[in-house]
Amino acid sequence: MQFDPVEQAEIREARLSMLTEEQIAVYESVTADLVAGSGGLHFLDAPAGTGKTFLLEVLLAFVRSRGELALAVAASGIAATLLPGGQTAHSTFKIPVRLLRSNKDVCAVGAQSKQAEVFRRVRLIVWDEISMTNRKDLESVDRCLRDVRKQDKPFGGVTLVCSGDFRQLLPVVVNGTRANSVMACVCRSSLWKLFKRHRLTRNIRLLCSSEPAMYQKFTELLM
Repeated sequence: MQFDPVEQAEIREARLSMLTEEQIAVYESVTADLVAGSGGLHFLDAPAGTGKTFLLEVLLAFVRSRGELALAVAASGIAATLLPGGQTAHSTFKIPVRLLRSNKDVCAVGAQSKQAEVFRRVRLIVWDEISMTNRKDLESVDRCLRDVRKQDKPFGGVTLVCSGDFRQLLPVVVNGTRANSVMACVCRSSLWKLFKRHRLTRNIRLLCSSEPAMYQKFTELLM
């Protein structure tokens, strides 16, 4: 999908003034990596209502306003539709769909394919609902991007912003126990220590609530 850089710049500028202090801190951290071309892995811990999607849209607009390529993916189709140009992670990265995953699974992306060329050009990947993703899928994407981009850096040197809420749904493990689901989380991956963690705590969705007491109670439950 093509995006008009001028239109994306207008979106970015219009929304920058609407970001909270927490969101601005994340925005500045991610864009600093993008400008430096240093890659960088970020995880955004964002309970429902804290403006996660709004912030991700601003980050996507930042890259696209520069005429560069940014990919928006999510663990589920519903979450993907909320992001401009969003697709499921499985569709974008050709992640193998298997009941039993292994540490050697690879994404079905040929070196000469159109998708491989997209991966060579991409500057930013936004991956929403990462908390629902099996860690082995994340590791498969890491191997794929390193191979396609010919860079032995995490995710081939692409700036990656993952977001989600581990207090919600965890990865589904067929016939697995709760412990199996916990062990399948991306935070159990060897890659996790490379991520810079950010957290959004201000529940914007409920700030305009006519019942402050209910807002406070609900916010505490989410956190």
